[in-house]
Amino acid sequence: MARQWQVGVLMALVSAAPALADNVALNKPVSIISGSGSIFSTAPLGVVTDGAFLSEATAYSSPSAINNAVHWNTTFAGAVTLEIDLGVMCTIDGIIAQADDNDSLLVSYLDANNIFQPLYNIAYASTGLGFVTRPNADQVTFADLAPVSTTKIRITEAGGDGYYGISELQLRGVAIPAPGAVTAISAAGLLALRRRRA
Repeated sequence: MARQWQVGVLMALVSAAPALADNVALNKPVSIISGSGSIFSTAPLGVVTDGAFLSEATAYSSPSAINNAVHWNTTFAGAVTLEIDLGVMCTIDGIIAQADDNDSLLVSYLDANNIFQPLYNIAYASTGLGFVTRPNADQVTFADLAPVSTTKIRITEAGGDGYYGISELQLRGVAIPAPGAVTAISAAGLLALRRRRA
């Protein structure tokens, strides 16, 4: 019987842990850090993290893109910066994004020293026109990344024709439980086990 309770405690701890391979950016708030005057689309910023891709090769100026992607115009790299607030510390090891085909966008993450570091380059698409998903147009394949832990992600232009757009960014990862939460779960499990043994 004691063994059954031990297994139960272990299962409780495992079930309390976050699921692996979640899109940790899903529905997280997006804000403009700089360059708000350059953004001309009417779509809410949240379309970037709403979990929905445009149909592959949707034209840049089509009604679908205008309503479901963020568009901006600038001739200066780094002029416009969008920020995704993950809310909690997350470990990230994969990314998928859909952006205008002839744009290059830099994705950065906030490191432990509160400095944004390069994470991934959404490169020019070698095939396709309009909004194209990277790294693969199947809209499900993530680019593997060296794991990083962060609470914030930024997106800014790195090069292109001056007319930029992004419709979706997803991050494969896992939320890291606060130390206090893990301690509380562990303590509750151990207390239950001790009471049962008594």
